[in-house]
Amino acid sequence: MASYQVDRANTLGPVWCTRLLFKDAVVVTGADALSDLAKEEGQKPMTAFFPPQQKVLFGSASLLVNSGPRHSQLRRLVGQSLTPAAVKACAATIDAAVEECVARCLQQAGDERVVALADEMRRFALRAGIQVLLGGDGDSEEVANLAADLKLWGEGLVAPPLFFLPWSSAARAMRARRRIKARLEPLITAERARMHAGSGSSSSLLGRLTAAKDDDGNALNTDEIIDNVLTLLFAGSDTTASGLTSSLKELALAPALQAQLRQALRDADEADEALDAFLAEVHRRNPPAPFQMRLVGKEDLAVGGYKVSANSLVVYGYAGTLLADAKAYPDPDAFDPSRWKPQGAAPNWAFGGGPRMCPGRMLALAESRALLKRVLGTNGFTWHLVDGQDLQGRYSPGLFPADRLLARIAHTGAANE
Repeated sequence: MASYQVDRANTLGPVWCTRLLFKDAVVVTGADALSDLAKEEGQKPMTAFFPPQQKVLFGSASLLVNSGPRHSQLRRLVGQSLTPAAVKACAATIDAAVEECVARCLQQAGDERVVALADEMRRFALRAGIQVLLGGDGDSEEVANLAADLKLWGEGLVAPPLFFLPWSSAARAMRARRRIKARLEPLITAERARMHAGSGSSSSLLGRLTAAKDDDGNALNTDEIIDNVLTLLFAGSDTTASGLTSSLKELALAPALQAQLRQALRDADEADEALDAFLAEVHRRNPPAPFQMRLVGKEDLAVGGYKVSANSLVVYGYAGTLLADAKAYPDPDAFDPSRWKPQGAAPNWAFGGGPRMCPGRMLALAESRALLKRVLGTNGFTWHLVDGQDLQGRYSPGLFPADRLLARIAHTGAANE
């Protein structure tokens, strides 16, 4: 989808018509046109568009598949658990997941094995999300069981909708979903019991979701919590793993950039700005989520000087924008983190935009910062890519190298001896 957007934008301009899923569709690329589309979405009714099997697996209360007032209500409630203060409170839990990941990578290095870094980043992002969900209280078996079922459930999202075949990925995903629900229900009940006893909710993501209330006193019921836990863990872990894998790839291919970033991280005043600029450029050159679709309501839209007809599909072309919009990103083929300094110097569409911008972006960035600081620190590791592998990105559903970023790893101290 990324190369398609770039090729079509270069040939047809930033906005063009096509057919998607048997419907007329308009693809919108370019930062200016995307801004127009986000403004239109904020003013005119549009509906989230997902294939039917994804709606079933996410659940009817997922904020991803809802639209209009219902989406706004869910977003307000879910967003309370992902504020900057809430994410900051997760720092110790994230750090523990980082330590587990680094130790696992170094153990494989000690065994002189080639490490598939994409697999390790996927494992880290999923397990970090589960630990944040549980507040770091989950035992290793509980985390492993949830991770295994979440992996099966996620595979069903991109599989054919053959729910009627017991051995199909879709049917396995539904069974995994039921097991996840059975594990989470007693934990939610325990969180409610804590609140009723006057102890307050725990600081876990699950506790914050259970405690969330809007201005009218409405709270999330059990099904709503579970549907949105699945949504957050899938969307957050996949995009985080994709961004981290791309980060390690870019740093391996540019030793001078890696040395520069390692040096910047030694300066406490410079570290966060340098890392945020680097991550923004990684996401621009390797978009984790290439597009999103909406179903236009009964009113036409005006986007970038073009009309988008009512009742058609409209596609936010994030990849085509990030990779090829030379106006927003001069010399777009160059990897240049300085384009993001100061923060906000360039429009960032990596986490979407408008009323449906990713609510978990701050948590994803916190996990990414923590992992990269640890890896690039004085007690981290170095990595060298195996020759001859295919580094071309494939969406599955996030962007990962075809050969899973195979590398040989050494402890930073050992590498400097």
